[in-house]
Amino acid sequence: MLSAVQFRDYRTGEFYSYNTSYQWGIVTKDQWHPLHSATPGNIVPGELLGFTFDGGRVAATASLESKYGSRLRVDCLSAHGLVDTDLVVLVGMSSTANSLPTHVTQISGTAFSCDDIPYTAGGASTGKVIVPASLRADSGSLGLYSAHCRLNAKAEASAKVWSFILFSDTVEVQGTLDSRETTATIGEIHCNGHVRMVAGQRLWLGGRNETNTTDITVYNLNLEVHKVGE
Repeated sequence: MLSAVQFRDYRTGEFYSYNTSYQWGIVTKDQWHPLHSATPGNIVPGELLGFTFDGGRVAATASLESKYGSRLRVDCLSAHGLVDTDLVVLVGMSSTANSLPTHVTQISGTAFSCDDIPYTAGGASTGKVIVPASLRADSGSLGLYSAHCRLNAKAEASAKVWSFILFSDTVEVQGTLDSRETTATIGEIHCNGHVRMVAGQRLWLGGRNETNTTDITVYNLNLEVHKVGE
């Protein structure tokens, strides 16, 4: 085992919000919604060495869920601005089975297929296509990382059960779940653990309201990763 003195790969990534106030909107209850910056500047990058920051955004509103080979195709009401291998999270889709994170393959400026979601009949849709705020590992960033996330927020109503967890691309990072029932102030949420990263992989924070569609207001946030091993 390498000691702290011997291991000198300082690859790290970080993004944060400090003393802000912005809404983390919930479309559908009991579905993972990615943290993202509804307004540019709400979430900003910190130290980045071997990682690329993306603040996230709502890419589009879906209009149709249909079949594309064996995979799900999503048509949108407007241009989505996505390119091949982009990561999005679908929420509030007509079929619950389609409300998942996925990489995309562009079909047109207003349509894409879902690399990680097998086709399930959905039909007309009003779901949201959301790019999560994330840290993407650059070339050469293969390794084991310690991941830490701290969130301070307030619920828009009381007696709601909230859960938060870190995702690595489309997979939940085991051991990082934090869940609680709120009165009003959610207080501090901590999602901490270890994750193996490869080039192109993205780390992001998911949250869900298990009770209804009540939103939360985010005040302070810090998500960071530090390499601890090969």
